[in-house]
Amino acid sequence: MQYEFVMPRQRDYSCSDEMDQTKERRDVTETVESGLLDAGCAAAFIERYRVAEAAGDTQACLDLLRRHRCELVCALHEAQKPIDVCDWIIRGLEREL
Repeated sequence: MQYEFVMPRQRDYSCSDEMDQTKERRDVTETVESGLLDAGCAAAFIERYRVAEAAGDTQACLDLLRRHRCELVCALHEAQKPIDVCDWIIRGLEREL
């Protein structure tokens, strides 16, 4: 028995690939925007990020994110102070037991 190898037909992916890439970009954009919201970014911040991203200005996007991260870390440190005071009072009370 002899088998004949038949090459599969070439498929034109150009239109489909463009649609897939557009969908992928939209998905990534939605994911980033969702992440920015989860990170506590305000609507104005997200708009500035969108503008920088649309312009292809990756450095501006990084600068925005780094500045926001710095603000979050400062807020975290401020929130940590009352917790440290509570811990200090708790330790003092526990020593009295």
